Amino acid sequence: MSKSGVQPASWRVLHARVIIRKAPSTAAGILGFHVQGKIVEGLMQDVSGTPWIKVKHHGLDGKECDGFMLIDGSAVGLGILMEKVETFASAADKAPAVTRSTLSSAKSAAKPSLPTKKKMTSKN
Repeated sequence: MSKSGVQPASWRVLHARVIIRKAPSTAAGILGFHVQGKIVEGLMQDVSGTPWIKVKHHGLDGKECDGFMLIDGSAVGLGILMEKVETFASAADKAPAVTRSTLSSAKSAAKPSLPTKKKMTSKN
């Protein structure tokens, strides 16, 4: 959890690639980028009405620094760049609880039924 009490969320890159910048501005220096389909963890921040994701970036030197990824690139002609995704933990929170009856029925269903041996008879 962050100092502000807001937890990071998972975000999926929708665009071919989304730039990681040094500050939440399209004019800020470039640190790197993530490609389409990549899931990143970060905190959403609103900067002058524009939503950005603050992420941890590992530079070529191995040092970690803050980076910023634009969520909606419509203002620069790119459309939606990132979408929030449900994490495994929150999906597990919504799953029904496992009880003894569901566990025992699951075990029964998992047991394979083996064929029984038939007596072999030989014809002379």
